[in-house]
Parts: sequence; structure tokens; C-alpha cells
Amino acid sequence: MQYNNFYCDAQGNWTKECQTFFFQTKNASAARIPTKDILILNEARLPLLNQLLEEEKKKKKKKKKKKKKKKKKKKKKKKKKENNNSNEKKKSKGKKKKKHCS
Repeated sequence: MQYNNFYCDAQGNWTKECQTFFFQTKNASAARIPTKDILILNEARLPLLNQLLEEEKKKKKKKKKKKKKKKKKKKKKKKKKENNNSNEKKKSKGKKKKKHCS
């Protein structure tokens, strides 16, 4: 059974992958059905699942914070480069005028 992107396998353990297994039906024909469709959530296992979910949330938050910091640094660098380019252009115009006058 699926619960917040986790699946319960045949042994009752929580995994990130949906596993399938064989079982016998009443008419003795084997059928393959995903565990998420036939297993019921085990209340004793929910605390473990909640811990896994909290750990994933913390990892995602850390990754997001790192990405935001990198983006801010890049923006600052771009602004500095633009200012330097505009200053260089002004200087070069001044030099040209001096050469032309002499």
C-alpha cells in the first residue's frame, strides 16, 4: 500500500519502490498484483514511516537552501561585471577624444 511515496512490501517493511509478488486466487490461478493494492497499513510500522518522511523533508530543505545561496552569489557577480564594463567604455571614449584633439 502506498503512503506518501513509500510502499509496504510483503514483509510489512516500508520501501520507496513498489514491489510485486505472486499469490494464489480462489480458482488456483496465479495473479500478480502490486503490494500497494492488497496490503493494509500496519499501525505499528507508521512511526518508522513518519521518521523516514521527516528525514526526507529535512534533506529537501537543506538542498533548497544551498541552491538559493548559490543563485544570490551569481546575481551579485553579474552586477559587478556590468558596472566594470560601463566604466571601461566611458574611459575609452575619453581617450579617443584626446587623441582626436591633438
